[in-house]
Amino acid sequence: MGYKRGQVSAFIIGGILVLFVVGLIIYFMSQSPGLRLKATTSTEMDHKAMQITPYVEQCLKTTAVAGISMVGRQGGYLFPPIDSVITADGTRAFYYYRGDELVPSIPLIQHELDLFVQTYLPYCLNDFNAFKEQGWDITTGTIASRASISPTAVSIDLDYPVTVKDKDYQKTFTTFSISLPSKFGTLYEVSKEKVQDTKEEPLKVLMGKNLDLMGRYDVQIDSASYGDDIVIYHIQDLLTSNPSELAFAVKIDRSNHAPAIRAAEEYTLAAGQEQVIRIGVSDPEDDPLMVSVDPNNYQYNMYTGEIRFTPPYRDVGMRTLTITASDGMLETQKEIRLLISDQNEAPTITVEEIPALTEQEAHYPVKASDYDSTILHYSTTSDLVTVDEHTGIVTAIPHHGGKQPFDITVTDAGGAYKTETFTLDVTDQ
Repeated sequence: MGYKRGQVSAFIIGGILVLFVVGLIIYFMSQSPGLRLKATTSTEMDHKAMQITPYVEQCLKTTAVAGISMVGRQGGYLFPPIDSVITADGTRAFYYYRGDELVPSIPLIQHELDLFVQTYLPYCLNDFNAFKEQGWDITTGTIASRASISPTAVSIDLDYPVTVKDKDYQKTFTTFSISLPSKFGTLYEVSKEKVQDTKEEPLKVLMGKNLDLMGRYDVQIDSASYGDDIVIYHIQDLLTSNPSELAFAVKIDRSNHAPAIRAAEEYTLAAGQEQVIRIGVSDPEDDPLMVSVDPNNYQYNMYTGEIRFTPPYRDVGMRTLTITASDGMLETQKEIRLLISDQNEAPTITVEEIPALTEQEAHYPVKASDYDSTILHYSTTSDLVTVDEHTGIVTAIPHHGGKQPFDITVTDAGGAYKTETFTLDVTDQ
């Protein structure tokens, strides 16, 4: 089983095409009323001549039905393009190929149907032998077809000069037209929506919105895998008097990449104190992820990206925390070393002078760390500044210049704390 992006042998395709089309035309003609040329009135000549129009239009209808069927089964093409896949059921044009949209336009499909009509209508007309056997002289010109596809019909206007002669009688017919109830245009719109589904969720193409589309457009959608990365879609209208079908292929890139985990390699923590480790988890294809932590009493919050836990005293020493992220097909593991201590060290604070201007709000993040705790609280006894207890952001609006001291206290989860004096260096404006 395979596919090709190339032209299939013209001889093979041509032979199969002719046999298939002629068979279709013979079948459809067998379902149509026969031509009656005998007339008994004095207007026999006019009567027989006027039968040219229904005769041609009946053949045009028969050929158009066969053409809509063949072109539809090949994705809108009489001769499938390079980007096609050959299956046991026929050749299917690709509408999507690894990120490239290849849906043919309606004018292109109309052109393909015109080529079909111009090529195969003569098989049905049979050189007007039914008329010639009655002694009529029939001459014809070049066939020019103009197909029009809408959501509810396929119409064809035919420019085709047909001249009937009998002794001194002559009449020429130049135009013929038919309109077939057909939802081919609707099937085309459904195919474009399926391509968009594939484009948006290439790894979930088989789980698309088929039910929604079938309900909205009143069509049947079938899909089947062909190999590992090709899906064949077959869309049908089963309700009109001339059922239509449209078949096409999509080739998806099923390459998948493992999730990524971002976290420090090692943490030093104090036993008996609540700790918070923040990690980043992402997926290159934005697939939903499942994240687990071992030991499982360490809980991961998927919304905040935090792992909150309180190491027990029995875990004092070097421990390993294992984080696993899975997208359903691939998974990533990351091990984090935890050095758990039964001693609680006070935080350390970096002291700096803070520049400021009078009557202007100044902000400064206190730089503090703790050897064995990941949760710190900030406070001050000064009226000169305020400090956010969680972030350590200092805010001040000085009213006069000069160097102005204030204190900051940082306390860890175990109650150990450190206080340092900072200086606000204020310049008058």
